[in-house]
Amino acid sequence: QKNAVEEAKKQSEQLLLQILPKDIIMRLNRGDTNISFTVQSSTIAFIDIEKFSNYSASLSASEIMQNLGLVFTAYDQLLAKYSLIIKIKLIGDDYMLDAGLFNPDVEPSKHATQVISFTLECLDAIEDLNEQMNSLLQVRIGVNSGGPLIAGVLGSDKPLFDIFGDPITCSHDVILSFLF
Repeated sequence: QKNAVEEAKKQSEQLLLQILPKDIIMRLNRGDTNISFTVQSSTIAFIDIEKFSNYSASLSASEIMQNLGLVFTAYDQLLAKYSLIIKIKLIGDDYMLDAGLFNPDVEPSKHATQVISFTLECLDAIEDLNEQMNSLLQVRIGVNSGGPLIAGVLGSDKPLFDIFGDPITCSHDVILSFLF
């Protein structure tokens, strides 16, 4: 029975790690209820599938979810190589990430370099996925470094970690188009 409880606890912690950043889980486990902080500098990026509505118009709901799953899983696998970057959230066909949130002592150029390297790898991944899915997807990528940002957990039922600030708005507004 003790082993079953330990296994359930491990599974619960793994699920939490898929939803919230590790640093935030540690604060929640300490009993923190109002989690918010300011970050002086980080690098934010959005990767958006261009004209996704047009692409998905001829697909079933299952195919749309399957294809988005392939794209986001490929991004997640690439992201695992970058120690300073975390995925913030998915917004439809947008993939939002940040580097430097939990590394205040790291030079901004280091987190910016990681983000640029990651997004370039995502471009290669889309080319490979296009072959696999027999599609012609294109992505737009917006990147911005700066600060300050406000980060924290919103809500208690289905808590959400999110970030706010001008650098986020700028990175979303400055999305660049890459054509294949």
